[in-house]
Parts: sequence; C-alpha cells; structure tokens
Amino acid sequence: MKPETPKSEIRNQQSEILWVINFIYFTANFADLSFIQQIWEGEGQAQHFQSKMDNICKKYEPQGYLPSAAILDFFFLLSRNNQEKFISWVQSNYHFSEEHKNQ
Repeated sequence: MKPETPKSEIRNQQSEILWVINFIYFTANFADLSFIQQIWEGEGQAQHFQSKMDNICKKYEPQGYLPSAAILDFFFLLSRNNQEKFISWVQSNYHFSEEHKNQ
C-alpha cells in the first residue's frame, strides 16, 4: 500500500504547478517590456537587459509583433540567478487568475 502524501506537500505541488502556468500565461500575454525596468533597474542593469531584448525584438521584427517565443529567448539568455529574479517578479506582479493571485 502506498503511503499518503502529506497535505503540505500537496499544497506545495499545487503552488509549483500554478507558478508554471502563471509564467506560461505571462509569456503569452505580456503587455509591454516594462518588466525589464521593474526587475533590474534597482541593480543598475536594466539597460543591459533591455539591450538583450532589443536584439531579440529585431529577430522578430519581420513578423510585425513580438511573439511568446521572444520572452523565452530572453529567458534563456539570462543566468540562473537572473532567471530566478524574472520568475519571482512574474509571480509577484502577474496573475493569470484570482486563484493564483490568492495563493
């Protein structure tokens, strides 16, 4: 017989799933690139990351819009530490649903 999973572990798993869903919704629905300033301005690195994103935007310019793939391209250019900052910012500032917002 398989032991029961503790309720706290189930809640953690559900939260982790909501974080992934939230990040995916952000990549599909981001309004603009102001998140870069909001995340890295305090460290004086906003211009550095904006330059990275500007280069990515040039890649997608022929399409006439910035697709979700641009956010993923940006994400994969970041160091692990900066990926964590980005994800934490999304979790604190973007909510795909009231359920996520209340977690």
